Amino acid sequence: MLVFADSGEAGVGNYLYEETTQAGAHPSSTNAFEGAFGFVGIGGGAFWARKTFSTTYTELYFSFWVKITSSVTCQLLSWWTSATELGSVRWNSTNKHLEIYTSTGTLRTTGTATIQPETLGGGWFNLNIRVLLHASTGVIDVRYNGDTSSDAIYTGNTLPSGSNMNQFLIGSFATGTPQTYDSLWVNDTSGGINDSWPGAVRASTQFPTGKSATNDAWTADSGSNKFDRINEQAASAANYIFSDNTGDKQGFTYAAPPFVGTIKALVVSDIPLKISAGGIKQGVRSGGTDYPSSSKSVLTALGRGVQLQHYLDQNPNGPATWTTSDNPETYLEKTA
Repeated sequence: MLVFADSGEAGVGNYLYEETTQAGAHPSSTNAFEGAFGFVGIGGGAFWARKTFSTTYTELYFSFWVKITSSVTCQLLSWWTSATELGSVRWNSTNKHLEIYTSTGTLRTTGTATIQPETLGGGWFNLNIRVLLHASTGVIDVRYNGDTSSDAIYTGNTLPSGSNMNQFLIGSFATGTPQTYDSLWVNDTSGGINDSWPGAVRASTQFPTGKSATNDAWTADSGSNKFDRINEQAASAANYIFSDNTGDKQGFTYAAPPFVGTIKALVVSDIPLKISAGGIKQGVRSGGTDYPSSSKSVLTALGRGVQLQHYLDQNPNGPATWTTSDNPETYLEKTA
């Protein structure tokens, strides 16, 4: 199942991550692979963004797009158990190859693909990375730019601490290694769909173009249109909709998808705040039926970890794989 996705379109706040430094998405199409924003990677110092899961995993599959923007050896992705790094994939500025490490300093293997930094004409490329943790039969497998064969693979002890991963980190603690990332995607191995290699997926964010007449109970802070209070890039607290009543729903409609092909999942993503009590459900209306998430807690200040997501690997009105002919509404429901 899909367990995390980020298109970067929330903007400079990187609100999906619990810990960041020098965090900020590039508000320029020249620094984004998909949409208007990439994420992470401004300035010339150390930066990272860390995502913490609510559970631990022995196996995950990652996909992301990255552009090497500095000719300095850098760490692209690492996985952790709390404060202990279990392994990483890095780019070596000398040989221009990818490297697999376990723990913080044990080089295991080097890839073969030559990857140039932007300063030497390099551009965006995709990495798919499988991480299977085990003390003797673990696997770290790296695939480059849509290949279905390995550029670098290590089998053996991938569990140096004896604990499974509950975090991953994009970026690097090293000074002067800014990179730009986009369309990050993480699968676990459960559910029967999105449970293996993601492939070179792209996360494309659509903003609401109208409000739903069937779910229309929230209030806009100003103006007559609710959808244009929240369809902004980058996200801010200046424009908003709100509800004081438990059970109120506010629905939104969208334009048809601007792309063709298989849709691997639908992600509902919101940046909610609360003044006092209350939570929200994130829902999808498909085939005339509402399909809500569980009730989720809401924070009181705009900042790290405030963004909430609801993942739908399949259309609940079926179930069936999402297609570009599907055009579901989304909604928010205030809970006590």
